[in-house]
Parts: sequence; structure tokens; C-alpha cells
Amino acid sequence: MRIRVIYFAYYKELAGTSDEEICLENDSTVGNLLEIVKRLHKPLEAEGERIIVAVNSEYAKGDARLNEGDLIALFPPVSGG
Repeated sequence: MRIRVIYFAYYKELAGTSDEEICLENDSTVGNLLEIVKRLHKPLEAEGERIIVAVNSEYAKGDARLNEGDLIALFPPVSGG
């Protein structure tokens, strides 16, 4: 299945792109996707579990199932003060 991944904030720079299409096996999860993304874009490996994921505009955890055509947003944790 194909999904679209959009990178926000400095993740764009770490990934070297603002968005891309990724092919996954059926029944893949957010966790599976993050493994692939980190393999494709080595600088993102250092982000570990801090990557925030939204699937079709809703926050998702690692065990969330993905479907053909999903839109995935990856963004760093928000810090402020």
C-alpha cells in the first residue's frame, strides 16, 4: 500500500524533503512506518520515540494500523517557555 508522509519543522531538514510517498506492506502500523522512515533518513534515528505522528489529522500511537492512501504527518515535540 502507498501512503504519503509529510515532515514538519526541522524534520524536513533531517529528512531532506518536505514530503514523500512510501510503500508499505498491508497491515503495517505506525511503528513499522517509523522504522522505515528512520532507515531511509538516518538523521531521524536520533529522534527515537520523540517523533509525534498524526494519521489523517489525528494523533496516532505506534500500534495504529495504516491504510492505503493515509496521510501521515511527522513532527517534533513542541517545546516552549
